[in-house]
Amino acid sequence: EVGGVRRRRRRREQEREERSLEQLEQQGLKMLEVLSSAAAQSSGDGQGVNEADLVKTVVRNHGEMQESTLDSVVRVLSRQHVERAMRLHALMRALHLEPTASTVRALIRACSAEGYPMEAFEYYRALSAAGSSLGPEAGSGLLQAQCRAGQVDRAVRVWDDMRAQQCWPRTDAVLAVIGACSKAAGQLPKALEILALYQEQPSWNELLDAKKEEPVCNLFDALINRCCNAGELADALALYDA
Repeated sequence: EVGGVRRRRRRREQEREERSLEQLEQQGLKMLEVLSSAAAQSSGDGQGVNEADLVKTVVRNHGEMQESTLDSVVRVLSRQHVERAMRLHALMRALHLEPTASTVRALIRACSAEGYPMEAFEYYRALSAAGSSLGPEAGSGLLQAQCRAGQVDRAVRVWDDMRAQQCWPRTDAVLAVIGACSKAAGQLPKALEILALYQEQPSWNELLDAKKEEPVCNLFDALINRCCNAGELADALALYDA
């Protein structure tokens, strides 16, 4: 009986949260539609569009926009409307309003997943400049996005930053960085360094226990070939023994 009451209470709380998020998303979409309309009119007049002036117009017509409200709207929009979230984030910055670290991390995750690696990296730079940590989820997505985009140096920078914060990425992100570094000029030592660190982590044994030997074998084969081509025979033999 007690368990049933708790489940019903949790369900009601979840429903309230979902309604609140839906209202925030609709608010964000309406706000951006108004801004888009105003921007189109300004462009049609042959005048430059000033984002701050557009937001002030919306404020006059729709009431005061609180910093916390805008921040929440950006975070919610990032789940399904990444471009709109980025635009609203830019408008916040134009008004000298600062999004919270959790919102910037949400933007990093969304941009990384939706094919905006450069934007994701810029959000990461802003987050770092503010002294906030990246976190494992945002960091893992960012690592994979930079590797897919061929931005290995940036991926290494993110990796080093996460390690300095004692933050360990997901397994798929670690494997992506090792693979990218093994193929990039001058980054083979980094690939071997990351692999050595990974082998000390519990997730390495979990990967083997999950019977996912094929990706591991492919990774080792690629690293051995790269070491041989680079003339690093001692490293190649050590990988073969491992």
